[in-house]
Amino acid sequence: MKQICILCITLAVIIGLNIFQNTYLDRSGENLKNITEEIILCIEKENYSMLNNKINKLEENWEKDKSIWDVLTEHDDVEEVESSIASLKAYAKIQIKSESLNECFILKQRIEHILENEKVSLSNIF
Repeated sequence: MKQICILCITLAVIIGLNIFQNTYLDRSGENLKNITEEIILCIEKENYSMLNNKINKLEENWEKDKSIWDVLTEHDDVEEVESSIASLKAYAKIQIKSESLNECFILKQRIEHILENEKVSLSNIF
């Protein structure tokens, strides 16, 4: 009986942590994707002063979330997101519109990839 109780508690903790992981990643991932969408609009309108503010906002949000993403996701994926943000910042600084847009779309795709891979589904288990 004691073993069944311990098993149930362990299972409840695992399920609770998984719910926390999914909720946190979804919320922070959607926030990053929304900021990226705002950046795309700034690039398309060639509003570079607003663009710099949005990129700074993206960096601030990423810095807050990065340490938790490191724990919850694969390290290589986190490095790819960080690399995309750095590239986006560099392209935006020298105002290369096409490369900036390209890097935004890559960043969004990488975030979506992480979110999809971290969801619990049969395809991710087997």
